[in-house]
Amino acid sequence: MHFRPIYFLFFLWCTISYQALSQTPVGHFSFDGCALSDKMGHYSNVIPSGSPGCDCAPVHEGLGPAQTGDMLDFDPTIGQVLSGDFTMSFYIKILNKSGSGILDILSNASTCLQDSTFTIQFDQLSQEIILSLVINPTNKIVVKARLDPNHCWHYIALTRDNVTFTLYVDGQRADRFVYERGLVIPVRTDNPFRMGTSVCNAGTFVGFIDEFKLYTSALHINDISGSFLPVNRILTPDTFLLRGDALVPLTLSRCASQIQWSPATGVSDPNIIDPDLAPDQTTQYVLESQEGDCTSYDTLRIQVIDPEDVKCQNLYLPFAFTPNGDNINDDFGISNFYIIETLEYFDIFDKWGGVVFHTNNKNAKWDGYYKGKALNPGVYSYKISYACHGKNYLKTGAFNILR
Repeated sequence: MHFRPIYFLFFLWCTISYQALSQTPVGHFSFDGCALSDKMGHYSNVIPSGSPGCDCAPVHEGLGPAQTGDMLDFDPTIGQVLSGDFTMSFYIKILNKSGSGILDILSNASTCLQDSTFTIQFDQLSQEIILSLVINPTNKIVVKARLDPNHCWHYIALTRDNVTFTLYVDGQRADRFVYERGLVIPVRTDNPFRMGTSVCNAGTFVGFIDEFKLYTSALHINDISGSFLPVNRILTPDTFLLRGDALVPLTLSRCASQIQWSPATGVSDPNIIDPDLAPDQTTQYVLESQEGDCTSYDTLRIQVIDPEDVKCQNLYLPFAFTPNGDNINDDFGISNFYIIETLEYFDIFDKWGGVVFHTNNKNAKWDGYYKGKALNPGVYSYKISYACHGKNYLKTGAFNILR
């Protein structure tokens, strides 16, 4: 049996999920074609200094200080957005990740005085990105998260929902800060939002930014995770495979100039992004993607199962799951999907018998949402019709949503 993903449908899904956010940004610097303008027309053009670079990015092109001394100055009135509910999102590629200092990625400070400032920094020692809103030296809001050093590009989003500030990294919630001292957060609007050389003599950030967006509301986690494009990563989760079958991994690669799969055992061509993987025994593959001065790594573990060990009537699903956004037990699906040859349907029903989820993709998972809304905790049922070893089977059962 041979499993090959439908790439057109996947990229169509990426495009739709990326564009179909529930809110429209007030500012959008896409940098497509190396442009410096705001696509929404609300903010003035970015002002470059030195010789900033323009290079391949998750969505077309990205811009940034390609060497020490380069700068990008954004419209200072961007700071007005931070005084109310907002979302700030962007892709970032940090080329000088190694070291022992703090890099100022983006800041609006004109001096080193910590008073009504906003900064985005990167700690080379801890590999953390740090976002700070400083009201005064003793009153500040700080959220931070470690960036995976195995990846070149990261998607960062910061939201404010009333008194709650949330940091998302690569589509997942990473940190949260609840501000209890009041809602007025002054930010200077007479200073440019500067990327590159810092006024405080901090380390100089070298890298690129892409798809810088501003919203006057806090986007939902579904909007944020749905807009994340995992460039140069394996999208197929760790999986099972019957011995003798082959799998084509689902990957998303835009900017890689060189690809290497290792080990090469069971790989049809280790130098292409989507080879046939047919290991004879359980194997963990490493995908190495070279992108200019940066190298990304990702892994895929394939557990090989002997066909004689498959018991077709034993289809396993959990008894409960907790779709609360903590990345632990957040979805519901078939655990041993590898025993299924064809899936006629997998339906999930609410307590009134209404269908809240339907698929014929055996790898699909349910996130606990129906028509964009989180369903209430309680008991739900499922019915699954599938074929295994040439015979048809029907599996029914029930489970709980816990929140």
